[in-house]
Parts: sequence; structure tokens; C-alpha cells
Amino acid sequence: MESTYGIFSNKRTASNPDSSKSASTPAHSKKRLKGISDQLPDEILVKIFSFFEDMKCYALASYTCKRWHHVSHDPRLLTKVGIKLSHLADHIQAKNMFEKAAAQEHARAIYALGLMYLKGEGVEKNYKKAVPYFLKSFELGFKRAVPILGQAYFLGLGTAKNPLEAKKFLEITAKEGDSLSMYFLGRMYLDDEYGMQDLSKGIDYLEKAGDLGHLEAMGYLALTYDSKCKNYDKAIELWYRLLNSHTHNMKILKTACSDVERRIFYRGFFHPIPNEIDIQLVELKVAFHKRFDEIKSQEEDRS
Repeated sequence: MESTYGIFSNKRTASNPDSSKSASTPAHSKKRLKGISDQLPDEILVKIFSFFEDMKCYALASYTCKRWHHVSHDPRLLTKVGIKLSHLADHIQAKNMFEKAAAQEHARAIYALGLMYLKGEGVEKNYKKAVPYFLKSFELGFKRAVPILGQAYFLGLGTAKNPLEAKKFLEITAKEGDSLSMYFLGRMYLDDEYGMQDLSKGIDYLEKAGDLGHLEAMGYLALTYDSKCKNYDKAIELWYRLLNSHTHNMKILKTACSDVERRIFYRGFFHPIPNEIDIQLVELKVAFHKRFDEIKSQEEDRS
């Protein structure tokens, strides 16, 4: 594949059939070009490099000369372009770049190091090492670390479970419309283990998350209406919403189906339910299993 990096390309251009004859540059021209390059301050070269989107460009630039190698790894480039780890085939190079920028307290680079440890890209996956990077980037004002920190404290990933810290971070992203944060907050207000029971707040967060299409929130809200509120009509409505969402996520669907089957099983033991609700639950159970068969058939057709 022909390189499109212009001055970084060593290949002859198709637009000039005589390029083999004119490829050599006169010595005085080389000296002039080298002189211009030497006179450009680093800031200008950083600005030039910042216009290239593909990180391979930096790899090519770094082999041009010692000075360009230095500039192509300048941490300031991290403020100019959105670096993704997938753009760098060499994760060691990525880690070195991020560590150099992190030493200058560059929040985005610190966040990127956290992602490397979170995902196990170029390094061994290690949640305990990832969390401090996210905390530091947040302290430096990088907001994208907020939802990750909220989830880490909620789930106890890389740090001890801390409901108060989780709530602090999750509320920030929930206000910005993050459905997962709403779901976690709903769980925190409804589950006994977090020590902040508030049925009204929990339902409110789950309803908002469900309205945004968060399927687990729908399922958990249905269970809440069933077990805590004894509002079976609302629970059945939510289970049908989940069923009709066309999701192929079997884990979510099977969890909801198990909740329905549990209600059917215990219907005569503790909380007797009206006969018409009983019939609807049985019909709902049949509908779930029909959905399971449809998904299985579709997967077999694809294979």
C-alpha cells in the first residue's frame, strides 16, 4: 500500500513516471532543506505532527532523525490528537509516550495508562494499578475517569467497595445522562448491603435508566415492583418491555425469566396473587422460552 505521508514516504510517486531519474536531490538542495528543518522550533514541528491522525506517522517521523524522534514523542502531541491504543501496534511505545507525559502531570496520558492496566493492553491486566491512575487523572480535571471510578468503588474492582465514594462519582455522571451510573445508583438505594435504603430514589434512578434503554435496569426495576412494592401489573409490564426489546443478551433475559418463574413458584406461599396475574405470569414465562428458542435458531442459522 502506497504511503500517503508525503515527506515521510520513501516510495516513488505514480504521478511522476520519471521519478526514478529525478529521485536524487542535488546536494545544495539537501543542505537547504536540512537548514530549514533545523531552524524550525520544536513548537512548529509539534504543530505539524499534530495534523496527522494515524499514530503510524509518528513512528515514521521518529526514524527520520534524532531531532524528529524527540519531537514525535513530545507529550504535547497528546493534547493535539485523540490517541487510541489501537493506533499503536507497539504498546511499549504507547506506554513510554504516556509515562513521559504523565511525568508532566498530563491528565489524559495518566488516564490512558489506567486504561492499559484496566484492559490489559501492553501490560498485564491489573485493576489495583489502574485505579490510582484514574484517581490522579480525575484530580487533574479529566472527567472521563469519573464513571470508571464510580464503577470501581461500586463493584470493588481494584479497590475496596466504598458506597459513599461510588455515590459521589456516580451522581456526577448520572446528572450527565449516563444510564449505567443511574442503574448503579438505583441498586445502591435498593440493596440492603449499601446501607442507604431509599425505595423512592432507587425506583426513580432505575426508571430513568430504563427509559434510556438500560435493560438490566428494566429487569431490576421489575423485580423491585414485584418483591418490594407488590405491584405485579407494573412488574409484568416491565418484563414484557424487556422481552420485546429484541435483545440477544441471554444473561439478561434468563435473569428476568428466572424472576418470573420464582414469582410463579412462590405465589401461593407468602403473598397470594390474583388469578388473572397468575395467568399473565405463566403466559410471560412461555413467551420468554419462545424467545430463547428464536435466539438459538438464529444463532444456528448464522453458524
